[in-house]
Amino acid sequence: YKVKNGVIDVIYNASLDKMSDISYKGARLGLVKLKRQVSAKTRKIGDMIELTEYSYGADFKQGYEEIIKGSGKFKKINGKYKLTVIEGTTKTNAPAALLGFLEDRLRGGIFNGNLSYDFLNNSLKGNLSINNTNFKGYKVKSASISAQDDKININADGTYQNEPFRASIILLNSLTSDVKIKYLDLYLKRYVFSIKPDKKTKRRFHIPKKPQNLTVNADKFILMLDEFKKDNIFLENIKLEGNVVNNVIYFNIKDTEFAEGKLFADGVYDFNKQDISVDFRAQNISANEAGYQVFNLKDHFEGLTNAKLHADIKNNFKTLNGCGSFEINDGELVKIGSVEFIVRRSKKKRPFVFSLSDIVKIDDKLVKDKSSNIKGDFILENKQVQNAKIYMQNDLVSLYLEGSYNIENEYADLKMWGKYDKKTEGMIKVFKIPLGLITKFLFDAKEMSETYVEKILKIPFVKGDKDDLKTFMIFLKGYANNPKSFKVEFQRLK
Repeated sequence: YKVKNGVIDVIYNASLDKMSDISYKGARLGLVKLKRQVSAKTRKIGDMIELTEYSYGADFKQGYEEIIKGSGKFKKINGKYKLTVIEGTTKTNAPAALLGFLEDRLRGGIFNGNLSYDFLNNSLKGNLSINNTNFKGYKVKSASISAQDDKININADGTYQNEPFRASIILLNSLTSDVKIKYLDLYLKRYVFSIKPDKKTKRRFHIPKKPQNLTVNADKFILMLDEFKKDNIFLENIKLEGNVVNNVIYFNIKDTEFAEGKLFADGVYDFNKQDISVDFRAQNISANEAGYQVFNLKDHFEGLTNAKLHADIKNNFKTLNGCGSFEINDGELVKIGSVEFIVRRSKKKRPFVFSLSDIVKIDDKLVKDKSSNIKGDFILENKQVQNAKIYMQNDLVSLYLEGSYNIENEYADLKMWGKYDKKTEGMIKVFKIPLGLITKFLFDAKEMSETYVEKILKIPFVKGDKDDLKTFMIFLKGYANNPKSFKVEFQRLK
């Protein structure tokens, strides 16, 4: 301590034992397993205090080594002295904990370089390299930071969930609670979505929560993802672009590979509410593959489809509601047609067993084109498909289906109404017997109530005169991927 001509010079020295630490504005000395030393010199002239020099080092196996040295300034604000500027240059690998005043979520790692931070203007100058640190689930192998004038450039690489990532970020050089991103480009090789932790890797899906009082804005961001997997859903070559306005992310996806076709999407993610609203559009995708990936329906459809789905996602994907529609041209309902069932209310004393495919499939020898146009819509409530409506149409027979389906346990409850032209009954056969003979001699016809009329009016058009059309209805319940489990009732209608 020295005073001369009104100038006060003070020298500080401190030694820290193992497992002790000092923190300031989120920064820590780190290296708690080593003995460390801190020294500083200050000069006070009037109300100004200058940190003329500081040094921080530690006792390594080879002896004491200086880690970082620099200078700074204090200013009297509201009667109290506050650090306004800190500058530093590393002499060897420095613990990333020292950077806590910039980002207190860094865990472990080292850095090298020179920096100057202005606490009054929250701006950074200098060049840094950071290695082997963890940041919010990202294992950063290396990162370079260059801060000059009005922007900060960050380039990083490493792994996330054991998959390689690369990132390039341009920030406005104002490190306040109002984060302004000029540009963000993030590449991730593969992402596996899982709400429950994986027993082997103990990974857990996490939507980053907005820190208190933090406002994020981004002019543009791009996320490139080679592969995305959630349950049965598998996407490839994803490019997600968008911007952020006051913690609300607006994004779109173009030309993503899905189910042998293309997927597009537009959505909004609200950081504050943790809600996502998104509209998906699929073009020329495999109906069979999409049915399996989205609804866990195996080998139920044939053909290419266009589809739409609006989804509202809340509570970190624990709640998902939405509605969708699809259209398959030249397709088939495959598995539902393979159901073998017993005809109730048959004129025969013994139950008559046959396959639903014998009704909806057309005799290949008699008709070259047996494909159908199939379209439908549904409401999605978490794992439940509700109020599903499916329309199937071809030249000989058309169907209207409605009901519900549980994606998780695969249980379906369906009602089906069909219509066919009696002039072509010979082309629609059951065990090579024309359908007309079956319905005439085996089934009691039931009068159509107003409810049935309403449903029958929804059956797509079938070629033939109105007086030549016949109708039937089928009720079926069971596990969709196990046709033998279905309980089915067939009824011819007058």
